[in-house]
Amino acid sequence: MAWHTREYERYLKSNAWAIRKNAYYRRHNRQCVACGSWKRIQLHHVTYDSFGHEPDKDLAPLVMPTMSMPHRAHPSRRFTPSFRSTSRA
Repeated sequence: MAWHTREYERYLKSNAWAIRKNAYYRRHNRQCVACGSWKRIQLHHVTYDSFGHEPDKDLAPLVMPTMSMPHRAHPSRRFTPSFRSTSRA
């Protein structure tokens, strides 16, 4: 699944994605894993391999401007954040 397709755009606007995001944020902080900010957070796909059935490990909350940085740094559309300590205690 490419991140820029119409199917992907439809999914991001769907009830299924809204439910998935809410489930993620019930278990994890809504905080950027890159900078720690709590503002302008969006849930990002670390990989698109599990598109539509994403486990938590395939998602990462990032500040809006930061969201495209992993894609530029990793043309494969993957990144492995070493700063993934956003689970709620």
